[in-house]
Amino acid sequence: MLLLIQYTLTFASVLILVALGGCISERSGVINLGLEGIMVMGAMGGALAMRYLPAGSPAIVIILCVLLAAALLGVLYSCLLAVASINFKADQTITGTAMNMLGVAAATVIVKAINTAANSDDVSSVIQYAIPKQAFLINIGGLDMTLSPITKRQESLQAQLRTKGASGFDSVANLLILTIFQCLCCIGFLLGGNPDHFLSIIQGFGGILICQWVLLIFYGIIRRSAFEVETVAFFLCTMGMAALASIKPAEAGKQLFAMVLGILVFLIVGWSMRDLERAKKFRYLAVILGIGFLVFTLLFGTESYGAKAWVVIGGMTLQPSELSKVCFVYAGASAMDRLMNKRNLFLFIVYSIAICGCLALMNDFGTALIFFVAFLMIAYMRSGSVGTVGLACTALGFAGVIAVKIAPHALRRFTIWRHIWEDPFGLGFQQTRAIMCIASGGLLGLGAGRGLLKNVFAADSDIVFASISEEWGLIMASMLVLSIVALALFSLRSASMARSSFYTIGACTASAVMLTQVILNCLGTVDVLPLTGVTFPFLSNGGTSM
Repeated sequence: MLLLIQYTLTFASVLILVALGGCISERSGVINLGLEGIMVMGAMGGALAMRYLPAGSPAIVIILCVLLAAALLGVLYSCLLAVASINFKADQTITGTAMNMLGVAAATVIVKAINTAANSDDVSSVIQYAIPKQAFLINIGGLDMTLSPITKRQESLQAQLRTKGASGFDSVANLLILTIFQCLCCIGFLLGGNPDHFLSIIQGFGGILICQWVLLIFYGIIRRSAFEVETVAFFLCTMGMAALASIKPAEAGKQLFAMVLGILVFLIVGWSMRDLERAKKFRYLAVILGIGFLVFTLLFGTESYGAKAWVVIGGMTLQPSELSKVCFVYAGASAMDRLMNKRNLFLFIVYSIAICGCLALMNDFGTALIFFVAFLMIAYMRSGSVGTVGLACTALGFAGVIAVKIAPHALRRFTIWRHIWEDPFGLGFQQTRAIMCIASGGLLGLGAGRGLLKNVFAADSDIVFASISEEWGLIMASMLVLSIVALALFSLRSASMARSSFYTIGACTASAVMLTQVILNCLGTVDVLPLTGVTFPFLSNGGTSM
């Protein structure tokens, strides 16, 4: 079913673009009835470009050349309609119908001529892209052997034994669909938004669009075709920008800058992890940075609502503990990948206690809980001991009781938990408004920029799930959660094929951290769990959420 939906959206995207072209034409006063002919001629131009491109060209180069050739031939053919309608005052209905017939006939004749020139017996109207498979005769030690192409049955059996890699076409098609969605979002906000914020909105959505295509082209240069995970991440960033365009459009530029920095860090980490030995050399740097970010926050951080977890640099608000999570996973996975001796385990426990101690001094107990989940995942995957995990959870319970006693703001959050309707104008103000706005949005939402939750504190960060639900509907909000689940499932699938336990531990721990954050954010918003102030990855406003 999912494959059917994917191919339906892929092939429907062409018809959507043609339909948009028709809408633009009629908007300008031209009844363009020659759309089908233009589409056929454009398709022929793309097919011819694919046929005559040099063999061995990168997939991204082929795709871009095919798109360019199709667009140019379509534009040239559409000029016939313009000349006939404007210069010769011809009837647009008759001219458009004639262009449709001429386009199909011309494409058929041209393709048949090309095929006949290559093979006099080939009079088909289908362009052949590759030479048919042929048998090869080789001689080894005087023994003649024939290498024949495998049969269809053998090919299908081989396909069942391996995971099909993504093609460049699939990546471009998925990104084209996302690009269309981003353009429609931007247009929607421009039509119903404040003119003072138009530049920020265009900058935000346009920046994401440029970044995703630049990254795809870079992947093509390094001959990497898979782009599914990145497409999901850009979709989440797009919805985060949509929430920001409705709540704080002036901060779109800062969020875009943070996203670009996140992409650079992603590429650097990916490069460092391609070589196992090189990745392990970075573990000492990760250990220092993990604790250094938290110490820097303790010294220079800003306290807000009881927690000293933020640093303001150049007008941008950062939460360094988010960066420490990456360092913690990196260091923990690298340490546990080495020989599992008592010294190694002891050092990692000491490092984890130091991290949690800094978070306790910062009164950031929500982040401390996420670090604890990461520690449990790392320890369990290396030891496999359920008893050890149970003992650690018991210790967490005692630590939680102590935290509630010494941290007043944590005690307030636990006090109001499951009792928000008893104080809807006080401690339960955020969550009661969030629940009401989720209900008012329904399945499809009120529309971009039409929500009321944007007037509530932290609508773009702590309770951004409710903001999306109100304006875009519960279906879209659920898709965002499923996107995080999809990223986690991809990590788990990749972990099963990892070359080392370092990659396995790192992938599973990172997935657990993301899922824990989403659970705390979403369920805390609707009062199923206490509201901890944990952000939604890629979606919440804030530099380190990227």
